[in-house]
Amino acid sequence: MFFKSSEGREKILRLYHQKISDISGQYAEHMLETKFGKTNVIVAGNVYLPALMLIDGTGGCAPQILDFFPNLASEYCVYAVDMLAQLNKSEENRLDMKSLDYGKWRICR
Repeated sequence: MFFKSSEGREKILRLYHQKISDISGQYAEHMLETKFGKTNVIVAGNVYLPALMLIDGTGGCAPQILDFFPNLASEYCVYAVDMLAQLNKSEENRLDMKSLDYGKWRICR
């Protein structure tokens, strides 16, 4: 479990939702089922533009990475992905860093 308490999780998710509200323009959130766990993805921009996938680093989240690159959604359909087992809305399943699981997670359907 990544969060030490349900109160801590709720506090982080309030901050997460606050950050989402700062996103300008068109966006949608999707929770994708993967064999590694549910993964949250924020899609920003026009879906008819070329696709660009952004994955936050350790301790980050999808709204944060969209905030770092605010102009990308005007030229791309940006898929900002919440990593598993981080401070975000994806499941808390921690994958083995010494295996290929994170690579498999990125391409699973």
